[in-house]
Amino acid sequence: MEDPLYRKISGSSCIRCLSMTSTSEGIQALTSDYGYQHHDMKELQNSANLGCPLCHLCCIRIYHSQISFKDRRFLLFHAQLSDGRTPDGRPQFKISKLVFKIRDRTATLATKFEFHAYTSRGNPSAICLQEIDIDLDVAGYDSSEKIRAQLQKCCAKHEQCGKASTPALPSRVIDVGHKDGSTTPKLHVTKHQEFGPYVALSYCWGGQQETTTSKNITARTKELSLAELPPTIKDAVAVTRSLGIRYLWVDALCIIQDSPTDKTNEIALMGEIYKNSTITVAAGNATSVGEGFLMRRSLPAACSLPFYVSEEQSGTVWLQDQKTFKRSPEPLDSRAWTLQEFLLSPRILYYGSHEIVWRCRTEHLKSWIYLTSWLVYPLPSTSYLPLSIFERDALTTSKTAQNQDDVWRTIIITYSKRNITLSEDRLPALAGIAAELQVLWNDKYVAGLWQKCLVRNLLWVAEAKYGSHLDKNQPLIRNCNDVVTGYQSPGWSWATYHYPIEIFKMETEVAEVIDFGVDLVSYQALFSSVSHGWLSLKGRLGRGDAIRGCKVDSFRYITDGRVQDESLINESTRVLLLGYGKKRVPYWGYALRPSGIGTYLRIGIAIVYLSSTASLLWPEGCKNQIVKII
Repeated sequence: MEDPLYRKISGSSCIRCLSMTSTSEGIQALTSDYGYQHHDMKELQNSANLGCPLCHLCCIRIYHSQISFKDRRFLLFHAQLSDGRTPDGRPQFKISKLVFKIRDRTATLATKFEFHAYTSRGNPSAICLQEIDIDLDVAGYDSSEKIRAQLQKCCAKHEQCGKASTPALPSRVIDVGHKDGSTTPKLHVTKHQEFGPYVALSYCWGGQQETTTSKNITARTKELSLAELPPTIKDAVAVTRSLGIRYLWVDALCIIQDSPTDKTNEIALMGEIYKNSTITVAAGNATSVGEGFLMRRSLPAACSLPFYVSEEQSGTVWLQDQKTFKRSPEPLDSRAWTLQEFLLSPRILYYGSHEIVWRCRTEHLKSWIYLTSWLVYPLPSTSYLPLSIFERDALTTSKTAQNQDDVWRTIIITYSKRNITLSEDRLPALAGIAAELQVLWNDKYVAGLWQKCLVRNLLWVAEAKYGSHLDKNQPLIRNCNDVVTGYQSPGWSWATYHYPIEIFKMETEVAEVIDFGVDLVSYQALFSSVSHGWLSLKGRLGRGDAIRGCKVDSFRYITDGRVQDESLINESTRVLLLGYGKKRVPYWGYALRPSGIGTYLRIGIAIVYLSSTASLLWPEGCKNQIVKII
């Protein structure tokens, strides 16, 4: 997806832009000392509004630089040349950039703005411009050959990735048939201990689609009509065939969607399905299964103009803004289910809006089939995660819970920002990661938290931009469609909270976990949904109104991400001391309210910045108590 400022422009280029590159006089002016005089500011804005692509890009550059559009100012364009040589060794000068500055009657502003200049391969203007792929066919022969070669190289030579073994096939896979399309795809029900390489698909459903059900599964084992498949799945079949792999796994078709039992069993295995796949194909640029992902890619943030070569010949120049263009995250990166698919897959072939990105344990997010190499795949969370969170050496070198705490904090903060359709899927969509990490960490998983760092991970609140700076009456922005209102158990788990979260980092914990328990919705899915949970903690328990009258900057009561919720300063609020920061400040507390006899509900977080305030909340005579939180 692109920056909205870089919308598709359907208008024609203005006369001033056309004359600059399509005439001998314009080229001469561009290469002269003075340069080519373009529009003044008023004319530039009018031309951009009428749809001139280059004028539109110029306005964006000026807007981002915060230079005012004064009427008396005008643009001066210059061509920036690069040195080169012809095949026979003669000196050759090519236009590498068009640079414009803003001038008024007395002086030229120091700020300059650059557009990189290209032409397509084989274009007549290649004698004056650098040749690149302007229009990328990601489904073409050249791209397919590169993909096959990269996969073969990874499987054969990447020691860190490990040589590709032949995995056990999932319960059902799509047999895509021959590469030449001479056979029709069909649903294949695997036999016991049937092995073979397979591709897994990661994509956005984007609404209703045709699925496998108990009524049509028999017919689908005989034939899956390509014509009836939605574009994204049809494209996945094409990629699987081009890789020379026979089997493809797609959740909508390989899980019996009207069978609760089959869905529960297969969702519990999804972690293994992606982890054992030969490669995962990710339809990053498609918002729904109805869009597909193999469409041709065009040069982003760019426009074309006719280019003067000689009196007898003309070509095309492409001018690209590489400075202010910012690519938004792809649609796939906003979905909760796809995070575990990304992290668990040993290899990913990611089809983005502008390029194909390769990821394996050796080559991490390498953009290697692209139109321009300056774009960076925008997934900030990857910089905080190990190259593969399932490399045993990466996670077991530290014997403390600190490394585990950091890894899990990063995962759930990243995960919570993603959207999910059903709130009941909040934990199931993370179950695959949890199942793998339990083996590595040898720890107990408790409703989205881990026993070894449970106290530390209780310090979650709404992410600042979603809550902490909001007015007390302003609603939060939720990231799932069917939020259940009212208190949900276990309220101490972030998984019952339907908004993006952040987790404070505590240096030293003093509260002690005595016991805990959860009731699972299905005991066939140990890492999935819970219906109820409780947690017993031992620690110093203070009264929430003990700090009434203290300076407001000495403490914070946070509920739903809102800083300083004064409603917690009352006689019924209790605050359990969880731990400290560095040098014992700040003090971290767990805000609770009674719920029946001997039980409490979580209502927020307390942060105390001064020891004098903390001594009121947890006075010297305050004894440790065991509290049960539901």
